[in-house]
Amino acid sequence: MTTTLKPRAYWIPAVLVFIPILFWMMVENANSSGVQVNYTFYFLLISALCIGIVVYTLFSDYQEYSFDNQNLTIKNLITKKLTTIPLKSIKNLKLHEKSMRNGHYHNIIVEAQNGEYTLKGVYINEMIQFFYELEKTVKQ
Repeated sequence: MTTTLKPRAYWIPAVLVFIPILFWMMVENANSSGVQVNYTFYFLLISALCIGIVVYTLFSDYQEYSFDNQNLTIKNLITKKLTTIPLKSIKNLKLHEKSMRNGHYHNIIVEAQNGEYTLKGVYINEMIQFFYELEKTVKQ
């Protein structure tokens, strides 16, 4: 049986691409009804902000984690790089809570014989459940 933790935020870049288009349509609609709005600066500002967030999202660690009875697999969804860690080589697992201005995050720190890996998580409940299932499987 394979347990997988997939990031559900894949829709964020798609939404951010359509925000400037939606803004442009709203202003054009207002201009056609008689209200004159000079929106060039705001349109460029919103477009630059959205494009910046899309680029940041694509270059961040956008990963999917899964494990079965033998291996823990870390797949980078942008570069398609696949890292496989045998469960027998895992020496220690830690659940690390990280607080930031915009919320709480849980990371799983995996200490294996060939190095240390950090599984970065945004979804707290799913990350905690994934940690406990991984810990149970490693102990078996």
